[in-house]
Amino acid sequence: IRDSMLPSHPFKLRWLARYLHHTEDLALQAITGTLLLNECNPEHYFNWLDSLSSHQQPPLASGAQGNYIFADSENGWSESFGPLHHADLQSSSTTVDQLSITEISSQITTYLHAHPYKGDGLSLLIILSQSASIPAEIVRKIRHGEWKNVSIALHIIAPKGLWESITEQIEKLPTHDRMNVGSQLFPPMQLRLYDFNPDSNLEAIINDIQCDIAVIPQFRHNKETIQANTENLDNRSGKYDPLIDRPVSVYGGTHGGDITVSMRPKSSDAELDAWSTLVVRRERKRPVSAQEPENTDFLELVIAFSDTARLFEIVHKHAHWVITLERYIRREQIESLDSRPDILTVKENIGSSGLYTLIVSSNVGRRFIIDRLERKLINITAGPNGLRHSEGINRELSSRIYEETRKISPRLALQAMGISRVTEEILGLVVAEHIAKSRFPIQLENGAAIWISLDEHQDWFGGITGTRADLARIVFDSTNGELNVDVLIVEGKLRKAYDPHGVEQVETALSFFKNILATGHGLKDSRLWRENLLLAMESVNPEASDVFGYSESDLHVQRHRLPAELREGFREGEFKLRSLQGLYSICLYDQDGDLMIETKDTGLL
Repeated sequence: IRDSMLPSHPFKLRWLARYLHHTEDLALQAITGTLLLNECNPEHYFNWLDSLSSHQQPPLASGAQGNYIFADSENGWSESFGPLHHADLQSSSTTVDQLSITEISSQITTYLHAHPYKGDGLSLLIILSQSASIPAEIVRKIRHGEWKNVSIALHIIAPKGLWESITEQIEKLPTHDRMNVGSQLFPPMQLRLYDFNPDSNLEAIINDIQCDIAVIPQFRHNKETIQANTENLDNRSGKYDPLIDRPVSVYGGTHGGDITVSMRPKSSDAELDAWSTLVVRRERKRPVSAQEPENTDFLELVIAFSDTARLFEIVHKHAHWVITLERYIRREQIESLDSRPDILTVKENIGSSGLYTLIVSSNVGRRFIIDRLERKLINITAGPNGLRHSEGINRELSSRIYEETRKISPRLALQAMGISRVTEEILGLVVAEHIAKSRFPIQLENGAAIWISLDEHQDWFGGITGTRADLARIVFDSTNGELNVDVLIVEGKLRKAYDPHGVEQVETALSFFKNILATGHGLKDSRLWRENLLLAMESVNPEASDVFGYSESDLHVQRHRLPAELREGFREGEFKLRSLQGLYSICLYDQDGDLMIETKDTGLL
């Protein structure tokens, strides 16, 4: 039995009114010539507007019998609701939107750029429990533009009920005529299907498959349990924005524990809190806590990740990269696997209304990359002016360089599995980071310092070919009730001769951050960019983030990865951009000399 929520529902009307008011204001500013956007990337704002939807507004409702029903899918402005475990594993309907498919395909093309020889043959493994259209859509987006002629061996593990639809859609994909002179001898796509159901032995199915990339898009594990909870209103902070914030929140899952999905947003919202209380009490016929009826009652889904962990363990053994697209799985769950895979990329708020989290991880390559770094160090120190080290010292130094890079720029570390010149980028980056720490030390009593790899956010700068620096260090300093923000842009290179392009990279990133953080500009998209920065800061490797003056228990209670005081002040624009500086470090390993420092008029060091 399905239930529909019409656009006339108060929460749908609230979202629609906020959206129309926002776009009306946008149109008036555009017509009058007063519209100001981040000039470095104005398209980002319009792409965000295009992705908005009222899905999960609200995420939970009450059925005719008082039972819990959950937002499932949209139909125009309406929303379909159903019980928790209503999904049909044989369904061929699409549950992953086009924006999410585009992001998955973008990660695959990034792999191809790091491993260009894979253009002659890329092997993909896709594990599905639903959504038969996903494989064809991924292939369609990969085989477009630069990689239109890439050969793909496609391994799909899915229920037999999806096979016919999968095959039909793959056959509709355009291919070239192989009978023409000069055409490829072998077909551009090869498809193999493997049956899978909840009782299948995945390890036996996947045993003979070795692939470049495995994709796990929204794999339905159906292991959620429902529990009602209650909380005092005084424990809530922040202000919920229906256009920007997710209507549900996720926490827990550290050390491989259970993931908890709260059917209400992280930030306080009186209307959703009241609605949640009504729904829970109608089903229970009483408050969750009879002693505290004034509390807010809400529903949580508890997902036992241990039941899904085995799937990820197996897949990481058979794939070079693993791309996971899930609503509720986070970095902590992947890192807690017994194999301890490296996280290349974490992107939150992916897809329509930002419902998904995308994680790219890998369990191979550490030893290979350290070997490459060691050979590079030996080559550099083998010259007449080089400092010759023992084999043990070179090995230890290479291992430390790898670990440091994995913390601050994990994608760069794993790209070194492909093009060998990436090892030069790694060495240059580590040198630059150490110079930054010595020249721009951090002294904080209350605040936080976070390193962001700008390579992880190529879309901020117009895509993979956009000019950008390597790193940005964001420092929050909360003193006497005032929030100050310091930004340091860092670019590092290892070359035989001076490369002036690094100056342009730093200047571009400085201009970008000045645009979105400098107060008084009145940019229409400044709030959106600050939210993007917060998501990026909360998605980094925990070892790339330091918090001062706040305890772990404070962060746990707030269920944020940054202290709420800092987070909300930055989000609302209630801060001062105290400093914006850049550092370009170029290490000329083929020349003898000492450390030289030159200050540019722009403030570059």
